[in-house]
Amino acid sequence: MKTDEEIIAIVDAEYDEVSGVYDVADLSMVIRLAREDERAQIRYEGQIVRVCHWTENEEAWSTSCDNYFIVLEGSPSQNEMRFCAYCGGELIEHRPAAIRERGKP
Repeated sequence: MKTDEEIIAIVDAEYDEVSGVYDVADLSMVIRLAREDERAQIRYEGQIVRVCHWTENEEAWSTSCDNYFIVLEGSPSQNEMRFCAYCGGELIEHRPAAIRERGKP
């Protein structure tokens, strides 16, 4: 896991040590920051941004909010899904290399 200083260098963010929250000025940096640190708490324009990490496995996508979702064709992003159907968080996909190498869309 990267240190707070390393993450701040990657994205345009300020870290509030008291609250443990990253303040992000650019909305596009929210996803980038969430990919760098899956457990990061992110604030954009005064609001905490909820993110949900979806990881593809053999049968379904497992979510960081402890659910599973089956996508019949393609990936969530290929089906224009942007938010978790369970917690409402911004959806961030993770596809393990083994699944990508098999050529699954």
